Formats: sequence, structure tokens, C-alpha cells
Amino acid sequence: MPPAPTEESEHFSSSGFDLDAPLNNEGTLEEIRDPKDVAEDLKAQGNALFQQKQYENAMDMYSRAIEALVNASSASDGEDAIITGMELLGLRDEFEEEQRQKAYAREREEREARHTTSLVDDDDDGNNNAKKEASTAQQQEEEKQKSMIQPYKAPSHKYTKQLAIYHSNRAAACANLIQAASSTAANANSSTTTTTST
Repeated sequence: MPPAPTEESEHFSSSGFDLDAPLNNEGTLEEIRDPKDVAEDLKAQGNALFQQKQYENAMDMYSRAIEALVNASSASDGEDAIITGMELLGLRDEFEEEQRQKAYAREREEREARHTTSLVDDDDDGNNNAKKEASTAQQQEEEKQKSMIQPYKAPSHKYTKQLAIYHSNRAAACANLIQAASSTAANANSSTTTTTST
């Protein structure tokens, strides 16, 4: 005779199980693959299609490779989140505005220092040379600091290199698709012109 159920055995706990794990067509669990590997496979398929001049299908594969990394990044923590182009431009604009404000503040300080130095020079000519040397050294240091302003550097991401490649490949496929379409249109126009002139 089986033991009588206890309160603990009546409740099922799902801790330790991934209830949202993907299933394949047979109803068994799919192998969970690294998003980078999935994206690289899609890129390879896109490259093969590109070589066969199937540019539209190649663009689709490159887009899917991009989506694989974007989806993986958006599902993870904030440090791996992919920044959109508009967000990136906003960050750059904020950085440049901050640099402008710093430059304005330095310029104001320099003007005030020159003004103060000129007032002191007018009041006391005895120590004039020492003050001028100190002022010149200070100005040289400030000039050195000005030249050290760093340009904007976009935040890095663990998939930055791959995303750049996939976007470039997609752009190349798009450019070739446009070129092929315009060549076809040009050939169609020339054949109709030839037909009407005969």
C-alpha cells in the first residue's frame, strides 16, 4: 500500500525546471545554442546566397543574424543591451554638449585669470616678471589640457564586431539588389527603344 500523501507531496515545485524551454517539432527539448553561433550560421547562409546572386534572400539571412544577436542582448542584463542608432546619436549629442560646457567654463576661467593678472600687474610692478612667468606656465598647462579633450567613443558591446559585419553584409546585398534591378530596368528600356525604332 502506498504511503498516505503528505501536505508537502501534494504540491509540485517547478524550481530548477525551465518551463519555457523551446520544443522542436517532435515535442522534445531543442538544444539551446549560443546566439553568436546561430548568427554565424545565418551569416554563412547569407554569404552562400550572396555568392549565388540571390541578394534579397541574402539580405533576409543577414537580418535574421542581426535579430538573433539583438534578441539575445535584449533578453540579458542591461550591460549587454544593444543601443539603437537614435539612442547612440543622443548619447553622442549629450557628450558633445558636455564638452562644449567644459570648454566654455575653461574659457571663462582663463578670461577671469587674465583679467585678475592684468589688475595685479597694474597695482604692483615690482614682482611683474615672476607673475608673468607663473601666468605663462598656467596658460601653457591650460592649453595642454585643452588639447587632451577626447572625442566621443560609442559604448562597446560584446557583439559589436559581429553586428557591424552583418549590417555591412546586408548593406552590400541591398546595394547589389538595387544595382541588379536598375540594370534590368536599363536593359528593358533599351530593348523597348530598339523595338520601337525598327
